[in-house]
Amino acid sequence: MLVLFMLLGADKSINAALNFLPLKYVETLFSVIYEVGVVLGKFIRGQSIEAFFVGVMFLSALGVNFALIIGIIVGIANMVPYLGLLVGTVLALAIEIIQPPASNFCGGS
Repeated sequence: MLVLFMLLGADKSINAALNFLPLKYVETLFSVIYEVGVVLGKFIRGQSIEAFFVGVMFLSALGVNFALIIGIIVGIANMVPYLGLLVGTVLALAIEIIQPPASNFCGGS
C-alpha cells in the first residue's frame, strides 16, 4: 500500500525533494528514482508471472466446478503471502462440499 501511495503522489514528492535538496544532489535523486522504477517494474512483473502460474497450477489440480474463477482469484490473492493458499483452499473446499457428486463419465446405463 505504501508503494501505491508513493506512486500516486510521486510528482509532489519529487518537487518537494527538489526544493529541499541542494543542487549537487539532484542528479543522484533522479538516478535513485530511475533505479526504484526499474526494480519496482521487475517486482510487479515477477509477481504477475508467479500469480499466473499459481492460478494455472490451481486450475489443473482442481476437478471442481468454477475452477477457472477460483484459479484467477487464487492467482491474484497469491500476491499477498499466504493469502492465496488460504483463499484457494477455502474456496475449493466450499465448492467441493456444495457441488453434487460427479456422475458416471462413461455414459452410464
